[in-house]
Amino acid sequence: MITFKDFLEIDDELSEDLRNWFKSDWVNIAKKNPDGSHPPCGTSGDKRGYAKCVPKAVANRMTDKEKESAVRRKREAQNKAERGGKDSAGQGKKPISVSTYTKRSGKKSGTGKGS
Repeated sequence: MITFKDFLEIDDELSEDLRNWFKSDWVNIAKKNPDGSHPPCGTSGDKRGYAKCVPKAVANRMTDKEKESAVRRKREAQNKAERGGKDSAGQGKKPISVSTYTKRSGKKSGTGKGS
């Protein structure tokens, strides 16, 4: 049985993870700036392709092939859900989420202890 004290400790850990998640510097790995860095996550009004956003620290650890794979799988999932293009019925709907890494890679997505 979990005690109230144990619950508070778990709650603090979860709150800290969420706080870190919000404070992380998120970047769009689907695009690159001329200097080779990734632009911040979010739209600039030009909606060409789908953004695949990850924390900057994760993007720095990923290889170019891993980034290409993640972006390809994200765009494929969006198109499969018929949310492709500017004039599609999917505009303004919740984005489709895909794992940053493939199951075969052995790496896990996420920042929490349980991921």
